[in-house]
Amino acid sequence: MKDPAFLFYPGDYLRDTQMLSEKSQVAYDRMMCESKRSLVIDLIQFKFLTKKMNQDEKDELVNVLEKVDGGYQITWVAESIQKREKYINSRRKNLKSKSIKKQPQQPAPAAEPAQDPEAHQTDEVSPDQIPEHQASQMSRFQEVIDHLNQAADLMYPMDYPTSQLMRALVEDGYTAGQMIDVIDLKIRQTQVKEKGQPIFQRKWLSPHTLFKSNLFPKYANEVRDINKGHTAAPAKGAAENIQEFAEHLESMGL
Repeated sequence: MKDPAFLFYPGDYLRDTQMLSEKSQVAYDRMMCESKRSLVIDLIQFKFLTKKMNQDEKDELVNVLEKVDGGYQITWVAESIQKREKYINSRRKNLKSKSIKKQPQQPAPAAEPAQDPEAHQTDEVSPDQIPEHQASQMSRFQEVIDHLNQAADLMYPMDYPTSQLMRALVEDGYTAGQMIDVIDLKIRQTQVKEKGQPIFQRKWLSPHTLFKSNLFPKYANEVRDINKGHTAAPAKGAAENIQEFAEHLESMGL
């Protein structure tokens, strides 16, 4: 399935649009959305999107675009789309490689060797020993990490320590959905400041922090209190507000 989104950078957006007139900004927003289908806005598309603009409005719009072969391009949007596609393709390649390398378990020898008390022990359990409801949640671990990476523009892998932290949470009764809710809350809190400092710093958006057994219950309780109206949700960041605006324009066919 084709990836429907791209990483949005509010600083780049505001830099380009802060001096644009109303019609020029609307055309810019439509080009930004069109870029997901084609990185280059060809001259026919450009003419259509600017047909109701006068020459001065067209000139100020062109001033923030990059002229490329075949038309125009919003540089930061093109780079964002290419970066996200490169990351997704890399993840798919890694997952495929791991699947190929994975070998079936060899049958145990007839005579069991003596147990070495110093041998390293793991707590891995075969799938048929995991309760069905827990196995269902564990199957979503990659989805949770992908959500964190895409929403916060990060590149954390699904490594063994992370999977063990998440598994411990599932065994304690938490779900993959709650993990995603905590991620969304903590990302939003990096945009809200108290006494000049973020409530939750971006450097803490690590799976080893978010899913730590002594921290996650507190985060999950924050989400529950907000959902029940006991605590106000953090204000939306600029990126979310602008993303909603872009989606609104797209829903109107603009």
